[in-house]
Amino acid sequence: MRSATPLSLLCIFCLAAAGCESEPTSPEPKRGRPLGTFVDEQIVLAASEPVDGVRAGVRDCVFDFGTTHSLNEAGYNDFELTYYDGSTCEGNAWVFNHSTQAWDRFAFYFVPLGAECRPSWTKRTRLLSSRGLSAWDYLDESGRMRIRPGVPDAGCSARALRTARDYLVVPLLYDESVTCRAIAYADGSLWAASEAFHDLCKVSLSGELMKRVETSSYNRGLAFDGENLWYAGLHGHVSKMTQEGEHLCEFSAPRSYPGGMAWVGGRLWYAEPATSNASLLFEIDVDASCVSGSSVVTDTVQVPIGNVRGLAWDGVHLLIAGKRLYKVMLSGNVVGSYPLPVRNVMDIAWDGEALWVLNGGPNGVGGNRDRMATRFRLR
Repeated sequence: MRSATPLSLLCIFCLAAAGCESEPTSPEPKRGRPLGTFVDEQIVLAASEPVDGVRAGVRDCVFDFGTTHSLNEAGYNDFELTYYDGSTCEGNAWVFNHSTQAWDRFAFYFVPLGAECRPSWTKRTRLLSSRGLSAWDYLDESGRMRIRPGVPDAGCSARALRTARDYLVVPLLYDESVTCRAIAYADGSLWAASEAFHDLCKVSLSGELMKRVETSSYNRGLAFDGENLWYAGLHGHVSKMTQEGEHLCEFSAPRSYPGGMAWVGGRLWYAEPATSNASLLFEIDVDASCVSGSSVVTDTVQVPIGNVRGLAWDGVHLLIAGKRLYKVMLSGNVVGSYPLPVRNVMDIAWDGEALWVLNGGPNGVGGNRDRMATRFRLR
């Protein structure tokens, strides 16, 4: 097991052996921590017109917001950056921090499992907030921003964004841009599972990597029972592990592909995204399953929700992420639903008062491989 390293919001999940490039400190917030927007509220309230970048030096692209936009008066607090890589696989990209006088990396070199990287000018779009970067650190006194993309000759552009006041994000940032596929909430912190590494990582809500433990699989399902963690991957098994990384038991999963897991009254619920129109939920007696080595299923419920991408329990209802967020009785009856204001939902977790959603950023902005956990309140 590798030791945990405290990190700032600028580098929450740096999981490669090399670690983070720098550890800048974050400014003190001007008010208390945001509570999170309501799930049916709009996140991005306004966006500026795109500003085209100007080539500067050999590798850089500069955006001039100073002459075009009154950013302070408009309340903009994030930036959407569009640029090009020279490969079908994502490459490194940096933005210059005028507070620290250093370059901060906002995109990481990444080769998807089984993929072949080919030379190609590939368009990328990223949000500074998806990497935990404070927008105002990257503008100089004249309102200029400088980035260093993979292919500056191909052009670049940027937009300033104004997001909702209570929008709360914890960036799930892996060095080498490893995809995060599952989350769980435990004792005031988030656990995140990597699909490409055999890892679970504990991160504080203020952006500090607290612990990293190794597992036996690539993971796509994660749950917390109040004391221990349960994880499921693509190997067709469910495993129980302490928060210190001690393996406790393992049994075969009811299905090979988990769409989410949740702990409900002493039982583990396991979702299978069966079809585009319906999914199966399995209630598992984990004590009997750990003894037998196979899932002891005590109930199977079909729900009219396709392609489940997250399962949680709010104390009364199952919460299921699909095309929308659904409230479901244990019988399978759907009693309510909400639109999801974020894209590429991967998993959800309940913290006792609100919902955390693992996602790729607000609808309509950003893109590519952003990964973040966003907190939403339900009405």
